Order: sequence, then C-alpha cells, then structure tokens
Amino acid sequence: MMKPTDQQKLIFDYDGNSVVIAAPGSGKTFVLSQKIKHNLKSLHDHQGIIAISYTNKASNELKSRSLSNGENPKSSFFGTIDRFYLSEIIIPFAKQLFGIPINEITITKYSSLPNDEKEDYIWDSRKLKFAQIDDSKIDVFKNYFLKGIILIETIGVFADFVFSNSIACQKYIKARYKYIYIDEYQDSGFEQHQIFLKIMGLDAIAVAVGDLNQSIYAFSGKDSKYLQELSANDNFKYFKLDKNHRCHPSIINYSNYLLNTKTELIPVDENQIFFTIITGNEISIAEWIDEKIDSIQKIFNVE
Repeated sequence: MMKPTDQQKLIFDYDGNSVVIAAPGSGKTFVLSQKIKHNLKSLHDHQGIIAISYTNKASNELKSRSLSNGENPKSSFFGTIDRFYLSEIIIPFAKQLFGIPINEITITKYSSLPNDEKEDYIWDSRKLKFAQIDDSKIDVFKNYFLKGIILIETIGVFADFVFSNSIACQKYIKARYKYIYIDEYQDSGFEQHQIFLKIMGLDAIAVAVGDLNQSIYAFSGKDSKYLQELSANDNFKYFKLDKNHRCHPSIINYSNYLLNTKTELIPVDENQIFFTIITGNEISIAEWIDEKIDSIQKIFNVE
C-alpha cells in the first residue's frame, strides 16, 4: 500500500461523520477504499456499508480497490444512487405501501409515455420535492408502480417518499448499513441529500466527498450547494485534500488561479505553463483569454 500523506492520514484516523473536499488527483479513491477496508473489519456478516459513486465505472473501481486483498464485502452495497434507490428502497418497500405490481418492474423515461399519459406528469418531476407531493401525485406513483413502471425522472423523489413513509424500510436500512459514503457529492440532488441525512439519522456514519469546482449537472437539478452545506454543518468534520499527485504544482497553480484569482499559489522551482494562441476561420481561443492573459503571464512568468 502506498504511504498516505498527512492529509490522507487525518481522514483515515477519523471514524465519524465527515465531509472531504477533494481536488482532482488528490487520491480520494485511495482514501475511500482504505477507509472501507477498515470499516469492513468491524462489521458482522449481516451488516455492510453503502458506497455510492456517480457512474457504474467509478462504482466498479471503488469496489475493486476496496476488496483488492480479498476482503469480505459482507452485506455492503456498491453502485450508483439510482441503483440504491431501486434495489434497497423502492422495489422492496413500495410493495408494502402500494401493493404487488402486476408486471415485472421496468424503468422508462417520461418521453416514452403515450401522449395522453404525459399529462399525469405535467409537473417537472426532476425538480419536485418530497414536501410537494400531494395525494394526486402519490396516486400517479402508485398507479404506474402497480403496472410495473417507474419513470427514471421520478426515482429520487419516489425513493424519498417510500423511505419516509415505510417504517420497515427505515428499520431495514438501520439494521444493515453502518456507514454511508457518497462520492462526487457536488452533483447531488435534493432527494439524494435528504436521504443521505436521513440515513445518517439512523445512526450510520456518513461521509461525503466532492469538489465544489466540478459540479456539471445543474441542468438536471444537481447543485454543489448541498456539499457546501455539509462543509458548514457542525455535525460533520471538515477535511481537505488539495495535493494533486497527477501533475506539476505550476499546473495546479494555473488551474486554481483560473477559478479564483485570490487563490494561494504553491511555491515552485519552475513553471511548466506555456501559452499558445490558436486562430482559425471561425474560432479564436485568444478572444477567450484576452481579458486575463496579461495578469496570468505576469504571475506565472511566461510569454
């Protein structure tokens, strides 16, 4: 195992609710996998951890690295948030609230519904909050679920509804899962944030990891403000991973300066930043950097 940095060791040694602001290349997957390895040692076979990543590829990598030495995963979950919603909340416990579907559950999109049925979802389900669910919307969820249909756009709010209204679901999550990790938390939506906090409220240790500068899914209701809220939450220990192990410090300085001109620069012996202006018939990158190039050149001593 590689030797952890001082920043990483502080996170390894803390076994409470925490939020980790991790820059690119800072070794966050290494940190998460090592913490999970440690967690698994203390769990019974019927217990496990929840490890949420944003993509299947990232989930598979985290699982592989967490179990790289033949660790017993016990009753752990590795996967995406939608998969967790479906397999651990909606499918097993919506049946207790609504009844048994007449068909096998299928996941479909709003756009694939017949035009006469789309009126049932005239509200924007991606922005719908749990507190906004009234009886008419519950009936829509119920009717489609009993047909064996779940709309992908409603998975988050549907899971929040089931979790909050099923005591059996809450008891199951509490008995099985003792830790919850969510990576890429800057791309969390409202429902994911709420369920994360609710699972923490069931005495699970909660760890959120993300980078406030990398949120890219605002168009679908995701927002880095939830990661920011956790950073200021007294129930969470705040940690920072800002040492990039992938590139030269001068490149880190440059990227950080583009994001915030007040950033504190890392001392370096040499700069590996070079400027090239590319022009063409239809596009000029120079136009994009004209406003900042003079100040950047002075700071990084390049021409």
